Amino acid sequence: MFNSETYVNNVINNKVQQVSGSLIKTDPNSVFIRFDKGSRMEDTIFDARPTIRIDGSNYKITVLQVMLSHDSSYICEVIIDGISR
Repeated sequence: MFNSETYVNNVINNKVQQVSGSLIKTDPNSVFIRFDKGSRMEDTIFDARPTIRIDGSNYKITVLQVMLSHDSSYICEVIIDGISR
């Protein structure tokens, strides 16, 4: 996750950084989506009224959980209203 230079600098500065945590599905109708930081999907998901277009129709999204991954991408658990899984 970290290159050796970053690791050495953190050890010298008495800091240890770890990426940890987990996302657990919290709703039977939710799905996980992954997208890059700075992408159009980031703007869509973090909008005040998020919607997504699927097969020509717009669906409201409810964001349940968000995790920022070590590679600057997001992993989100969302419910897409009107679609059951």
